[in-house]
Amino acid sequence: MHKWTLVSAVLALGAFSAGPVLAQTCERATATYEAAVDDYLGAKFALDRATQLLASARYASIVGKMKINIALQETDVARALPGYIASLGPAYAAIDSIDAACSTDVLATQHRLPAQFKQRIDDDLASLLQGGVDKLANDQMADTKSMFDSTNKK
Repeated sequence: MHKWTLVSAVLALGAFSAGPVLAQTCERATATYEAAVDDYLGAKFALDRATQLLASARYASIVGKMKINIALQETDVARALPGYIASLGPAYAAIDSIDAACSTDVLATQHRLPAQFKQRIDDDLASLLQGGVDKLANDQMADTKSMFDSTNKK
């Protein structure tokens, strides 16, 4: 849901005596939430991309017996990981902020994005904590192998 749709839903609640204050607070929380989502998604993309490149390098070096400097890809993952970790706190805080500032009946029915986003963060973080980046890279490498194996069978 776009920010202005969310804010207009709050503004439609003008019947409340605290309507303008509520709308301003919710608008600030929404802006903070959207910035946190952008930061998180950017950091997650950087980590995923670095992990995919690491997995591809590992796969190519094993299957293709190529001499690939895997340390470079590992360094890229190591550079992306702190940015991802740093994006978690602001993301969770923004979710709590928007839930507190914009928790009305209208918003509860129209705006479920913070809950869905929180679930996505929880799932991403659980995957990372269960096995670390190496496990994610190995899973990606297994996916790549199975894709090539299924293509070669045809």
